[in-house]
Amino acid sequence: MSRIIAIANQKGGVGKTTTCVNLACALKMKGKRVLLVDCDPQGNSTSGMGVDKNSTPGAYELLIKNADTLDCIRHTPYGDVIPSNKELSGASVELVRQEKREFVLKNALQMVYNDYDYIFIDCPPSLELLTLNALVAADNVIIPMQCEYYALEGIADLMRSIKMCNKRLNPELTVQGIVMTMYDGRTKLSDQVVNEVRKFFGKKVYKTMIPRNVRLSEAPSHRKPAIAYDKESKGARAYLHLAGELIKREEKAAKAAQEKGRARRALDGQRGVERREEPFELFSLGGADGEGQRARALPSEVGKGDAVRAAEVEHPLGKGALHAHAQRAAQQSGRTIHGPLPPPYRRNSTPSMRPPMRTSRSVMLLSVSPSPVTRSTAPPTLTSMSSVP
Repeated sequence: MSRIIAIANQKGGVGKTTTCVNLACALKMKGKRVLLVDCDPQGNSTSGMGVDKNSTPGAYELLIKNADTLDCIRHTPYGDVIPSNKELSGASVELVRQEKREFVLKNALQMVYNDYDYIFIDCPPSLELLTLNALVAADNVIIPMQCEYYALEGIADLMRSIKMCNKRLNPELTVQGIVMTMYDGRTKLSDQVVNEVRKFFGKKVYKTMIPRNVRLSEAPSHRKPAIAYDKESKGARAYLHLAGELIKREEKAAKAAQEKGRARRALDGQRGVERREEPFELFSLGGADGEGQRARALPSEVGKGDAVRAAEVEHPLGKGALHAHAQRAAQQSGRTIHGPLPPPYRRNSTPSMRPPMRTSRSVMLLSVSPSPVTRSTAPPTLTSMSSVP
């Protein structure tokens, strides 16, 4: 199952980029398909994976110039990379002018979502549009946290940002876990900070802690992840253990979801639960009084074969505009309109009819049939609408 994971922390210098690069490399060594998206204008993840920062197209072209996602990917022995450079620092200003600016990265990654097991996004150390794009695109967030008390203050701000994004933009976003970095077992401070974080976040904190290690600091100068630079170093081994722990968490979560689904289906079978369709309103165009006639029908009665066509229309619409839109749809498709489904849209209708979640638009469903030659011109009834081939 593919996962998009944002590596985020609003505080800088906590090992965010080091974690992103080495975790991606560790999963690659374990046989996983990995893509790293560098959304930090500093481009440290790009150089850390051995990719030239000046190579184009990259993250800037992907977000601002609508470049093809596949063209932006660089292949390396440590995993695939979408590079970044200093040009990305102005992307937040340019994104402000775009429609649905928070969803640009999410839409761009949909093309390659199923090509990878893990897609990591290295976020900039601040809450801006680039970070917001990463949180909207992500399924989970991993938070690297330095074993110092200033980091405790920074994580509170980050959790508020995640909660806001979860409430308004990405309801599926969850915190995958917290990685304690720069751990020094010789000091009491590190243990105190770890205990405080575990007390608050519980099992969200990974058991694996990343120690202070000189090899982790040296590896970027060689344009390699620490795992490729010195696999036997303490830092490299810690990230390999972290990758294994991440995989186990994913497998455990997937197994729990499957068991929950089986239990629910079994319970429904025992209770003899029948899922009922909720009727929605239909009205015929061009009634005798010109106002249209209302009736009610089930989705299954209307949606047989090619009998339903969905059209997205601006909201609100007057009756004249609604009729005109329906007539244009009929002329373009060579069909006759039998009746639209006016707003508000009922949530429990068939999934294929479900509209996008937008507040400024509405959905009109049109029951249509082939252009008539011998069909009566009388206003259609509910029966004729449901029996359209």
